[in-house]
Amino acid sequence: MCLWLVNTSGLRPISICHNPCALSSWSAFLHVLWSAINSFVPKLQCTKRGSHKYYSREVRRLMIKKRHLWKKCKLNPQMRWQYRACADELRSKCRNPVKEEEEHIIRSNNLGLFYRHINSRIQYRAPIGVLIDSTGAVVTSDKIKANIFNNYYASVGVKHDGKIPSCTYNTLTDILETVSFTKSSIIFAVNKLKPNLSFGTDNLPPFLFKQLKHFLASPLSLLFTQLLSIGVVLKDWTKAIIIPVFKKETAGDVGNYRPISLTCVACKLMERIIARHIYDHLLL
Repeated sequence: MCLWLVNTSGLRPISICHNPCALSSWSAFLHVLWSAINSFVPKLQCTKRGSHKYYSREVRRLMIKKRHLWKKCKLNPQMRWQYRACADELRSKCRNPVKEEEEHIIRSNNLGLFYRHINSRIQYRAPIGVLIDSTGAVVTSDKIKANIFNNYYASVGVKHDGKIPSCTYNTLTDILETVSFTKSSIIFAVNKLKPNLSFGTDNLPPFLFKQLKHFLASPLSLLFTQLLSIGVVLKDWTKAIIIPVFKKETAGDVGNYRPISLTCVACKLMERIIARHIYDHLLL
């Protein structure tokens, strides 16, 4: 299997090695990918100071005028009053959109919109607030909260009984014997991903796959073909990160949170391609 990555010198092939076992191929794929991430992906995102692309043209002109007046004010103190007048006008222009937005939220009488606005102004807030356990005690510890959610979801979950549901027998005229994982099908599946979603247990976000889809399509097609040929699902793909999401009513009740499973993106891609082949086969 060969993976193409981009570095400062352009494209170069990195041989993962020809692994006869699909499990070792996945480990080699992650090893090479994470080596490239640690070598070329910056740890921090650098942003330009003074970027005001969301401001109106009038506000941006006042910002430029304020900077010029500040330079002149340092050379000539008599320019101080012009600088203050420009700074006051700029402050007023910047506050007007915020004031109009808040007045719109008040007039809309929408409680959800109000809380979203308040939460956007809070610099730090815990994902899960105070909970109430079965005894009525207040829980603030993150570890105890996780155990409460774990016990609740385990109690309401339905265990598989091992029985296969019966179905009527239908005469098959055509059988879907295999699924072909081509580069185009993988790129199509990657394009369907939402880039702002979170990563799964492998810590590889969808945004990474979307940015490197043309370079990862070839090794992923070989990997998916190997896994399907032996009928094995990787252990990493059977695990998920459970995120409780608040639904409605009281925030302290664990029953008002729905569990969201964050699985591996590679597993989602393979499932999407298989589901598409099955759907196209049933339409014939």
